[in-house]
Amino acid sequence: MKPIWMWVSQLDFEGLEERHKAWVTQAVAGALVADGVVAEAEKPHLAALLEMIEPFPALKQLAWDIIWAKKSARLEKIDLDPQTAVKVYKIVLEIAAADLSLHPHEIRFLLDLSEKLSLPKAQARQLLKSTLQVMRIDYLLTMKSMLGPTEREWLATAIVQLVWADGVVEARETLFLSHLFDLISDEPELMKQLREAPQSLDLEKLGSPHFGTEFAETILRYLTEMTLSDERLEPFGLDVARVAGKRMGITPERAEELILETGKILGF
Repeated sequence: MKPIWMWVSQLDFEGLEERHKAWVTQAVAGALVADGVVAEAEKPHLAALLEMIEPFPALKQLAWDIIWAKKSARLEKIDLDPQTAVKVYKIVLEIAAADLSLHPHEIRFLLDLSEKLSLPKAQARQLLKSTLQVMRIDYLLTMKSMLGPTEREWLATAIVQLVWADGVVEARETLFLSHLFDLISDEPELMKQLREAPQSLDLEKLGSPHFGTEFAETILRYLTEMTLSDERLEPFGLDVARVAGKRMGITPERAEELILETGKILGF
């Protein structure tokens, strides 16, 4: 996955005050273990952090203490200048998105970090929303090799129906539609229908996909995140997500639990 925002090596670390260096080290190391493990995709970020703090033995020890403990340090409010604060937040977003999966603990870490950096809530939410969008598109593209034609058609139908649920396609949603063509590029009839009459695609006309429980719940979380607008989770889209959950074999109770949990994590 191409970088969404920036790497820790792009930060002007040398120009920071000593206490700011320590805080940034804790924040970046904490982001790496926010979900309890340094994922394979996050290891380059760990290497970049260690290279950056190589001249500072105390900071290296601080970082390794966090990594070995597999637990983020408790961060206090910090008075970084606004530009540097945004850079630090973007670096942590980049780390969290590295494996194309934002764990609930990672999102909570991000929400706490934005508060400690004193970022405006609207700005932090917009950056998080943009990150989720890019991640979901990248994840969508990886599914082509993971799913058979029937499953790809089912997923494409679910996404198109969700996007058209309220009758209006927002700018953020057009990106999902454009990347759907990559997912179903070897399905000419479905592509034609998507281009000419997307509103006619209907999950009710399809059977149930053969997804495992964990994968199905992941898809439901992603569909829920796709409903994220500026101020809420779009209700018509959530209705489609519920139908999709039922079709995937998720009980209504469990589906509601996942939707509510995802909404809560996103701040709704």
